[in-house]
Amino acid sequence: MIDSQPDLLQLNRTILLNPRAAASHPLAALLELEKPGMEILCPLARAIYWIETGRSERVDAGEALATLWSIDDSDARGDGEVCFKESAQHSIRLTLGEVAIVLGFESHAQMFYYGNFWHDGLRARSADAWGLSEQDDPNRMLEKLFLGFDADRRKWRGRTRANPREDGFVGECRYTFAFVNDLPVRGPSFTDSYHEQIWEDLSQAFPQRWDGDCHDDNDCGGDVRNSSFCWLHYLTSEQAAQLGIAAQADQAIGPGQDYPEWVAKQLVAQSDALWIHSHRIQSSYANAATVVEPTSDFWFAVGCGPSWDPADPAAQVDAEAEPYWDEFPEQAGPLLRIEISRTKQSLPPEWEALFPYLRQLIALL
Repeated sequence: MIDSQPDLLQLNRTILLNPRAAASHPLAALLELEKPGMEILCPLARAIYWIETGRSERVDAGEALATLWSIDDSDARGDGEVCFKESAQHSIRLTLGEVAIVLGFESHAQMFYYGNFWHDGLRARSADAWGLSEQDDPNRMLEKLFLGFDADRRKWRGRTRANPREDGFVGECRYTFAFVNDLPVRGPSFTDSYHEQIWEDLSQAFPQRWDGDCHDDNDCGGDVRNSSFCWLHYLTSEQAAQLGIAAQADQAIGPGQDYPEWVAKQLVAQSDALWIHSHRIQSSYANAATVVEPTSDFWFAVGCGPSWDPADPAAQVDAEAEPYWDEFPEQAGPLLRIEISRTKQSLPPEWEALFPYLRQLIALL
């Protein structure tokens, strides 16, 4: 019999951190006399104990694997909040005379979502759904998991979501004019955060079209939702010649006008092609594919209760708050958190210690 309350929390962690010594742990052997089913251990630690004591027939491999999770919560935050950033390259196509023009934009957005959207920002899979085989080595297994997270991220973030015109939008979108066909330009940026719209780096050499106040520091503030910019303002004469839109001699408007002096007189009448409305920029962004960065990090949740759900943090039981139990808490959160980075060459020692048992559990399914 055990005279005092055993530290069950430490016992579980010790087995998970040093699984090869599970069979020789004196407390585990004593507890088995009172708890022959070893239900005081989390499913993964229990499976390891049965394997190390030569009783693999008692292992519930499915239950043990279902309590080991890989989690990418880089977008999801606590309290039901999702914060994510997205980037997109998008364009507006138009015709100037007989010349096809593509105006290219490089845009970035940051958004906050709450409530049910939180689940979309959390990517989590239990080990029984990893699709692994006994032949996978640790590095191959991690690469499979990273590829799975990459696919999930593309599925959720493959198209732009940020729309500052939606009621309740919380965040900011910044659209920067960067290219005309393949020629780079130093164009302006339009930022919209629903409550405030700002132009930055508009040309000071020519008049602008916007509703609001333009300040001396070349930033435009106020309500500029119905604003436009002229893309010709950001082309050099050499670039215009490369594009085939530069006029010569008396065909050009000359200096002192609302446009560069090389602009052809006949083009001035094409106002819709020369001035790009902020609404048009946002519509272009809304139809763009995002630049989805690969998953760089995730973590393993090790030593969870059989009913723990990473998507339901409110239901989680803190095993540390109740370190003594007759059965391991059903909804206990992970006892170990093992961080995995795509850029690191070496594996965490905790994961190297657990991996052989993962392969054995897969073989036992």
